Amino acid sequence: MREINGPIKALCKQLNINFLNRRKTNLGALIAHKRPCNNILEMKEAIYKIPCKECEVVYLGETKRKLGTRTKEHFASCQKAFLSQAVHQSVKNDTGLPFHFLHSGHSFDFDKVQLVQRERNWVKRKILEALYIQTTANTCNLNSGMKFDENWLTFSSSSRACHFLESFSVNIFSFVFSCIFVLLLCMLSSIPNFVL
Repeated sequence: MREINGPIKALCKQLNINFLNRRKTNLGALIAHKRPCNNILEMKEAIYKIPCKECEVVYLGETKRKLGTRTKEHFASCQKAFLSQAVHQSVKNDTGLPFHFLHSGHSFDFDKVQLVQRERNWVKRKILEALYIQTTANTCNLNSGMKFDENWLTFSSSSRACHFLESFSVNIFSFVFSCIFVLLLCMLSSIPNFVL
């Protein structure tokens, strides 16, 4: 490639065309697209937890934007609920956080937002958020997200499954589809005259 760059640059210079070398993909770019973020409020594509200051209740959510931006929106929704003395239901957003704030008189500790897990894929992030909401006993979330079978929730709330979900969230789809495939095979094998 270097042998070609010299003549191409010379030709482009004669034709008054700016020549730009594009950086090749290297191992670092493949492994980490961006440098890891140290400030939790600057993180994007995350599942997060906001604790209540007065009780054990937590709010679980997900965002593709910066966590600080989403936290400010939650704070503003609590202020709006306080001023209007009402929580306006929203299809887009879970209103559990301002609902708990308004009806219990408790406030949330927005300075102690915790990162639960990061996931770049939106669908996977939604599945993980729903799993965390449905397997955490003390959430104030009004919307639990996707519905799961009770057996799956029992499995996913075990410590081994939680470790599995945290370590291998990238492969959660493969795992879920593998489980569905095995169940389908079991169902098909129980049909008379069906041979695997």
